[in-house]
Amino acid sequence: MNTIYETGFGNSELAQKAKAIYDTEIAPTLTDADLNKFLVIDTDTQYFVLDSDDYQAAVKAVAQNPTGRSRFCVRIGRTTANHAYGTRFGDADR
Repeated sequence: MNTIYETGFGNSELAQKAKAIYDTEIAPTLTDADLNKFLVIDTDTQYFVLDSDDYQAAVKAVAQNPTGRSRFCVRIGRTTANHAYGTRFGDADR
């Protein structure tokens, strides 16, 4: 399974909180079937959504906590949630 570095968490306070939740609650439950899915973490409630569609993941997270403002989204196995210019070098073998 991929490491947290490969999922694209940065160094912001929100990212650090999301990484802590990921390390303790989410990473132990992930399988290879979760590769390339979108993960949305609400750092206020520690609720998270894993979905193959980024929009659906966001909708589910907002429905769970409509007033929440601290959500972090990454794509499992990628360094960014979305690529602006298509496939990056090295993505084909993931």
